[in-house]
Amino acid sequence: MNISFRKKTLAVIVICLMMLMSLPVVIGATYNENGPVLEVEFFTGPHFPAPAFRVENIGDETAHNIKLTDITVNGSILYNNREMKIADEMEPSDWDISSPNSWLIGFGVFSMIATITCDEGVFSSYETNGFIIGPFMFIL
Repeated sequence: MNISFRKKTLAVIVICLMMLMSLPVVIGATYNENGPVLEVEFFTGPHFPAPAFRVENIGDETAHNIKLTDITVNGSILYNNREMKIADEMEPSDWDISSPNSWLIGFGVFSMIATITCDEGVFSSYETNGFIIGPFMFIL
């Protein structure tokens, strides 16, 4: 019985060591050392006829041809989802304020996800919630 306990203890130690050794690899795989990194965020508060959002390049290289490529809305809202150019290029630490080139009309609560992309293959998505009455909306 003493040998079985030692085998179990050794197995637990080996598994723990394997998990600890794999941790730096996982962290290293999710870290982007260089290139453009886009960040998008909706402004809270009242909006008419479409919500405003801020796009910033928090990376260390220039992003080219930045576009709003997708808006997904869950709720009772009518809108026209069109691709929209935000900027030709965005240097590191540059930012821009924009809004979709479509009216949003509806009634009730909603959730919205906006996706921003650039030519370098980088994309960023941001989800927000709000309330809308006709073309007047309030972003939480």
